[in-house]
Amino acid sequence: VTDTARVAALRDAAFTIAMALLGLIASIVVAWLMARTIVNPLTRLTERVGEIRDQMPLIVARAGDLESDPSTILEPIEVSSQDEIGELAEAFNASNAQVIDIAAEQAKLRSSIAETFVNVARRDQVLLNRQLSFLDQLERNEEDPTVLADLFRLDHLATRMRRNAESLLVLAGIDSGRRIRENLPLTDVIRTAQSEIEQYERVQFDDLQIDPSMHGFNALSAAHLLAELLENATVFSEPDSTVSISTGVDGGFIMVTIVDSGLGMSAEELAEANERVRGIGTDTILSSQRLGLLVVGRLARRLQARVRFSRRKDGQ
Repeated sequence: VTDTARVAALRDAAFTIAMALLGLIASIVVAWLMARTIVNPLTRLTERVGEIRDQMPLIVARAGDLESDPSTILEPIEVSSQDEIGELAEAFNASNAQVIDIAAEQAKLRSSIAETFVNVARRDQVLLNRQLSFLDQLERNEEDPTVLADLFRLDHLATRMRRNAESLLVLAGIDSGRRIRENLPLTDVIRTAQSEIEQYERVQFDDLQIDPSMHGFNALSAAHLLAELLENATVFSEPDSTVSISTGVDGGFIMVTIVDSGLGMSAEELAEANERVRGIGTDTILSSQRLGLLVVGRLARRLQARVRFSRRKDGQ
């Protein structure tokens, strides 16, 4: 009897242990399955959000294209569950859609502002061209030196105003429309730029090693670019100092160097100025206090030229 009881007890114990092991295994399997139902969607959601994060600059740029449909720019995150994870994916989709809508609205706003720039600049350009033609006629018929000098000053002011109107067109991404047919020597391009700034008498030719000809369809844009740089050099230097300009060759490029005697810029200011003329951060046009550098950057890209600010050899 004792042996029979012991065998029964062992059998019961083995059965209990087996059932406990089966329960443990079942618990592990159920927990693993439940973890998969949570972790896998979270992993897919995390990967998809990471992809959208990396692509967001390009997505926003595409949203800024007025010809594109914002609803087709970004493929939404797939939602395959109705739990909290699905709600989180829906929230990301709504947030991304809102970002794209805002980018599209900003693009429309920039386009509207650009159109305003163009309309104002075109009207000013027409009036200024008529004014310059009228002044030119008066200058040819005037013999009094005093009156003629006053007419020349008015002519110079109108020329500067026309450059400002053309700068608006450049910021709006529109060509000014002014062209010349004949090739123009580089020295004449520089003199044209000199004539379009206020303190033109402070600009001096230093060392003109070369004087190549420039295609007529690029000459006036190049003169506009140089005028902006000369204006910057004269405004931010001592009133009684001179601004020198020289030409040379740097590898396969024609180099025009402008040197002023200003207080100079810090390393951070130099880096910012070089970023602006390279076109970095040009979306902040309206808040910028140095529109001339943005104009230079736009013109440089149009001409496939390179502009760089640096310190003089004496450290200034």
